[in-house]
Amino acid sequence: MLLCHLQGGLMLNTIKRWRKRPGLDSKADAVTRKVQSEQWLDDAGVTVNKTLPCLPGVHQCTLQSAHAIWQRIYALFYLSAKAEDQDPAALSMLQKRCLSPLQFTHNEQKLLAQDNWTLADKESCVWRYEAINTLLWTLKLHVRLSKPNQVCDILGISRLVLNSSAEELTARTKIRTPAQCLDQADLYYRYSQSMTSKTGSIYLADINEQVVQQRFHCFMWLMGLIEWDDAFPSALQQLSKQERLQVAP
Repeated sequence: MLLCHLQGGLMLNTIKRWRKRPGLDSKADAVTRKVQSEQWLDDAGVTVNKTLPCLPGVHQCTLQSAHAIWQRIYALFYLSAKAEDQDPAALSMLQKRCLSPLQFTHNEQKLLAQDNWTLADKESCVWRYEAINTLLWTLKLHVRLSKPNQVCDILGISRLVLNSSAEELTARTKIRTPAQCLDQADLYYRYSQSMTSKTGSIYLADINEQVVQQRFHCFMWLMGLIEWDDAFPSALQQLSKQERLQVAP
């Protein structure tokens, strides 16, 4: 739950900063989206905090390009494969599949520079399959996102991406509209906040907390509302002060 509280607070602060920018107000589409998400969660039996603010509207966001999304997908596949201790030949083959050099974030570069990964590092990277699944949905390579009560089909998405060339996948790409992505961003924003509140705890047994968080933060990045490293901090950054002391050399 520590990760949820830390990232939940980060997201709330990010949203507050957005809403303080000159000329930005609660656009009609943002208000409608908030009401729709609350109704959906109410119908699903999730207790919703209706005092949470609206996310920015469609015209206040910039959807990531298809190229940027594919760059993220291949980089995340590489990190996940490395976390699973795949042999160097497999990692090299993955790099060659990408149309351009893999682009890693600052935190990812620091992690790749380390010879020995902690268990927390590996688990964090393996969870990125859920982010990959969300990104593939954005590119219309998935019809829908399933209920977040179980992990994605890792073998299925691996076959989808790795059994086709980058050229073939790019040709099949049809990116969803900003409104569709914001619908999901808003829904998972309220989902995630319900999971970190006491009122939402009754529903935790039927929902995978990590799946919700991965989808939520991925959508926030997709809409240009937060940098990837802020949405997905390193494993060490996720630890409390006491936990950091325990893993310190």
